[in-house]
Amino acid sequence: MNTKISRWVVGTVILLGSIVANAETGFHEEGFIDVSTTVFGDTTFTHQLDRGLYSLSLSDYGLPDYFVTGSLGVQVYSGINPLADFAAGSYSGALDLAGGLYTFHVYGDASNALGVGSFGLTVAPVPEPNTAMLLFIGTGFVLGYARKRKHAPAISTENA
Repeated sequence: MNTKISRWVVGTVILLGSIVANAETGFHEEGFIDVSTTVFGDTTFTHQLDRGLYSLSLSDYGLPDYFVTGSLGVQVYSGINPLADFAAGSYSGALDLAGGLYTFHVYGDASNALGVGSFGLTVAPVPEPNTAMLLFIGTGFVLGYARKRKHAPAISTENA
């Protein structure tokens, strides 16, 4: 019986390891945008992404300076083809992407004399690989516990 359980555990670990190793990768970028009258400097990031559903989160960090309300946005391109334009400040949403090279163009207007604002852009696979791994491990523990309780020996209440 212990051999079957140990084989199941080893097989599960190998399967989960391959899922995590082959999972889509995302990225997190932080930066500043200088949109003063003398310098125009939106920020562009290019990343290779695997096929899958991704969550996109764009946040105005507010330090050292804030963006004009509703001006922070990100445009997503595949090559020269625009895929999406998320505007109106801090944003969270989902993108269904085919595998390939993607460009994320962050833009905005800062609300200070310097014209500088700070932001954070996160693009992550849905579900994130760590979340999926924890789900599989937790399900395995629950199933193992249920199986163990099912085959537990019954205590006899008869008097001998």
